[in-house]
Amino acid sequence: MKFRILFVCLTVGFYMAPQAAAVLCYVCSNNGTNPADRSCLDVVDANTKQIECAGVCIAVKAQFNGVTSFVRNCQNPVNNLGRNSCVKVDAKVIGNTCVCEGNLCNGQPQWDTATTSASSIKCHSEISGRMPGGAFDADPMTGTVTCSAGSCTDIMIKLAEGNSVRQRSCTTSAVPAGCTDRYPAAFTLEAAQFASKGAKLVKFCACSTSKCNANVNSGTGSVPKNGAGPPVVSWLTLLTGILTLAALVL
Repeated sequence: MKFRILFVCLTVGFYMAPQAAAVLCYVCSNNGTNPADRSCLDVVDANTKQIECAGVCIAVKAQFNGVTSFVRNCQNPVNNLGRNSCVKVDAKVIGNTCVCEGNLCNGQPQWDTATTSASSIKCHSEISGRMPGGAFDADPMTGTVTCSAGSCTDIMIKLAEGNSVRQRSCTTSAVPAGCTDRYPAAFTLEAAQFASKGAKLVKFCACSTSKCNANVNSGTGSVPKNGAGPPVVSWLTLLTGILTLAALVL
């Protein structure tokens, strides 16, 4: 999977139809190819655009092959990252995402909040599955993901075309520990995105200790077989999930 595609995935769902404004957010992007553009780096400047937002402000920083890219925008509706939190993926791609709900709060994010918060939790990060034709695809982000609070997750999805996918990540939202065949309330947005693509949840597992999502049966219960059998695990991973599960069905 090309990095430019992953970068696009980060922006999915940020801008929605205009609604009653709640906060102002900075909106910008910088893919690292224009060093002279200072309006969208670790901090913003006077030239950075602003947008009215009825959801939360979001800031993303991704580092890959020596290039650092940034995205800032409005995210509405709010996904499982909640309203004030940060997530960091640590692998071949280093990704940081922060969401916040104050005016222009995404101008100078505290990127290290994910790892320095007293409630931080580190989890395995992976998306894996059998691709069309039986071949495996892989991207460079197998590793760990740290949320500033919350739980580790282990999610099994069956896509409309019959391929099975497993995602291991973390969520900053409060979710019950254990396994279920239903999305928790915090994943309402992700559930709707999958349903619109004909994808089906097989199992949603959550647990609350460091790297507890190591096994298919994370939490309690087990992942049932369906169709041709359980998902096939490989090295196809996503930058958080970070961001949203929508990246699986694009």
